Amino acid sequence: VMAPTSRAPITIKSLGETSTVDYKNESWGDYVQECAFNEFVNSVKIELMVKPGVDGDLYFTTDGSEPDKNSQKYTEPFSIDNSAKVKAAIYLNKGGKERRFIRIQQFVKVEKVVVVTENK
Repeated sequence: VMAPTSRAPITIKSLGETSTVDYKNESWGDYVQECAFNEFVNSVKIELMVKPGVDGDLYFTTDGSEPDKNSQKYTEPFSIDNSAKVKAAIYLNKGGKERRFIRIQQFVKVEKVVVVTENK
């Protein structure tokens, strides 16, 4: 089964790791989309991207709070070293009406497990 194509103008991805995007929640209005979580061991670098042709500033939070125009403005990839719920928002003016689009991505830090077996 293929995941549906996202209509959101924002993508959140971890750099240097593969991730599966699972569109669990998608709606319009104050558009919110939440994706399945990504796991990492030590730290992960996160990149926020806007689809080509979409013009607007990105704002984000890493504590799970709702991003708004007073939140940190995204300018370059950033790293996290603890579990975090990253929320990114873009405000677009469509036909004289401002619309907000939010993308949510959970990143979960996991312990590295080393399994040692004895050869006899």
